[in-house]
Amino acid sequence: MKITLYIGSNENGIDKPYLEKVHTVLKKHFRGYTIQQSIGFWEGTQEESVEIIIFVQNLIIGDLEACIDELKQVLGQERIIYTVELIEWNPR
Repeated sequence: MKITLYIGSNENGIDKPYLEKVHTVLKKHFRGYTIQQSIGFWEGTQEESVEIIIFVQNLIIGDLEACIDELKQVLGQERIIYTVELIEWNPR
């Protein structure tokens, strides 16, 4: 499965301390992931954002929601949007 998280920035944008907070939370919950900086829009306002891509063989939705809740708290985010795609798992 492919999980993609979409997270907006705070008042300082996406700076090094912000990314370190993201990394600290994610490494507790997942073995690997990719973080991509991007530009997003929330309620009509442009902001810096990050997209986090995670591939997992098995997904326990409660574990994902715990990670998202922790990210929201640590980053001061009201919402974090995520998608889950069913894809074939082919680690080599």
